[in-house]
Amino acid sequence: MQTMSTRKASHSKSITSSAAAEEIEFEDGRPDLYIDPKAEKRLVRKLDWRLIPWLCLLYLISFLDRTNIGNAVILGLGKDLNMNNDQFLMTLTIFFITYSLFGTTALCL
Repeated sequence: MQTMSTRKASHSKSITSSAAAEEIEFEDGRPDLYIDPKAEKRLVRKLDWRLIPWLCLLYLISFLDRTNIGNAVILGLGKDLNMNNDQFLMTLTIFFITYSLFGTTALCL
């Protein structure tokens, strides 16, 4: 990508505008998008504050589930359900994959 200094804008919009993002058309016909670094930093911080707590909670719940399933195996859950070791591991794999997919999808809603 060429830098802004080597390309000449076809109109007089200033790059130092206070707008967060502004599309500028250059002589070669390619639009460039200028993103204000301060606005980008605010947006990333806002996303971090909204997403990271939920992701931490999801990770905690997942950890607790894995711990509880390990305890259940020790106490004989596989024998109670008449499952051999391979069946039990396959069930755990299916559970964990769907839990991961639907858990993150639910966070987006």
